[in-house]
Amino acid sequence: MRTTKQIISIIQDYMDNVPVDRVREYLSRSYLGLINSNSSQNVFYIDNEQPLPILKTTTGDRKYAISAANLVDADDVQIVLEQDGITVSARKVRSLFIEKTGLQGRSYRLNDYVPVGVPSNYFNWYKERSFSKVPFQSYNQRGSQPATVILFDDYDTDIYVEFYYTPGDLLTNLDEMLIDTDDWTDALVDGAVGYYEDLINGESKRLDKYNSYWKRKYLNVGMDNLGDKVPNQFKARPLG
Repeated sequence: MRTTKQIISIIQDYMDNVPVDRVREYLSRSYLGLINSNSSQNVFYIDNEQPLPILKTTTGDRKYAISAANLVDADDVQIVLEQDGITVSARKVRSLFIEKTGLQGRSYRLNDYVPVGVPSNYFNWYKERSFSKVPFQSYNQRGSQPATVILFDDYDTDIYVEFYYTPGDLLTNLDEMLIDTDDWTDALVDGAVGYYEDLINGESKRLDKYNSYWKRKYLNVGMDNLGDKVPNQFKARPLG
């Protein structure tokens, strides 16, 4: 698989006299533009029988950062936010849900929940249970502040968290990318060179292709490679 250094070398062929640190910045922008898609393949899972983190909550508190300090597994062990050995953070929350045990005394309507694109190795965990979505307000990651949720109620049961992860930029993680670089070299080069050409010329066909073709293809492939998949199911249930 091509290394970051090898891809930078390819990009430098199109950027005469541009310092290597600046080339790395363009590559980082291209890389993050691909991987920060809302693909089910980029949902954070634990390599465990229970694949999703649980949110640590305190009675009366409603606002929580989706950080390692606030996430545990089924054994109440703090989660390590890593993907393939690379530190990641919570970019955007997709869903919060609880295991369903009736209407829980809530005044809002509860729905059956099964996420789109469940990886095959976690399929049975979802299939054998019944879940209800938890209503919440959220803020996406902003700078070093990870995604944050605000709950509308207190809960006396585990709240599972689905969130899209993002790695650090390539100025932080210097050598590795959470992407198959052999498959996506052309996309990474088009994005990096395209951003440079757009800055110099005010337009770039490479950047147009990156935005209209490569980003869409990466998202579609991320959804297609998940093995067994089930659709979202929202079955309305009566309140009484």
